[in-house]
Amino acid sequence: KPSAVVRRRCLQQLRRVGARGIGAIISEAGTGKSTLLRQVYDDVALAGDKALWLSVDASDAQRDVAWSSLVAAFQALDPEITAQCLRNQANGVRQSFRELVSHLSDGVMRYKHSITLCIDDFHLFGPSVIGDIFTRFIALQPPNLRLILARRVEPALPIDALQGEGRLIALRWDALAFRDDEAMLFLSQGRGAPMEKDTARAILQETEGWVAGMQLAKLLMDIGGSAQG
Repeated sequence: KPSAVVRRRCLQQLRRVGARGIGAIISEAGTGKSTLLRQVYDDVALAGDKALWLSVDASDAQRDVAWSSLVAAFQALDPEITAQCLRNQANGVRQSFRELVSHLSDGVMRYKHSITLCIDDFHLFGPSVIGDIFTRFIALQPPNLRLILARRVEPALPIDALQGEGRLIALRWDALAFRDDEAMLFLSQGRGAPMEKDTARAILQETEGWVAGMQLAKLLMDIGGSAQG
C-alpha cells in the first residue's frame, strides 16, 4: 500500500486556523479527507501542541453516545477538563446539554495549553448532536481550542456567520485534488524510478486528482494493466 503523500499545501492552509477557529475538510469518500486530517493531527503534535482525535461512527448519531465520546476525548488529555461535568453526574445532578456544554467549554478554557480537536467523519453525528451539542460548543468555543472537522457534506452549522467572523477555513474537493507534484510523488512510490511525467500527467487528468482513482490506476499499472483501461 502506498504511503501517504504529505499534503503540504493543504496543511499550510489549515495552519491558518486561529483562536476559536474551525477548519472543515469537506469532500466525498476517497478524496483523502481522513488522511489529511491525520496529517493535521501529526503536524500539531510535532509542533509540541496538544492534539486530540475523535473518530465518529454510526452509534454517535445518538446524542448521549456522541456526548460520551466527546467527553472521553478531553478526559484522556486531562481529567480536570471534564471534572465538573462528571462530578455533577456522579452526584446525581440532572443537567441539560446546554449546561453540560457550558461546563466542558469552561474546563477547556481553564486548560493552560492550546488544543486542536480533530474529528473524523463528522457527518455521522445526528441532527440532535449538532443542534444540542456542537452548535452551542462552537458558540462557546474558548480561544485555546481549534476544531478541525472532516466530513462528506456541508456541516449543519452557521457557515456564513462563521466565515463572516473569520473563524472558518474550509477545504473542499478543489483544494483536496492532487496537483502535478503531489501526483508524481504518489504515483512514483514503490517504483524503481520516477514515473514518466507524461504518464503521471495523463493519470492525473483522467482521475481529476482524485486519490482513490490514482491509486487504482497505479495498481493496474503495477500488475501489468493499463491506466487507460
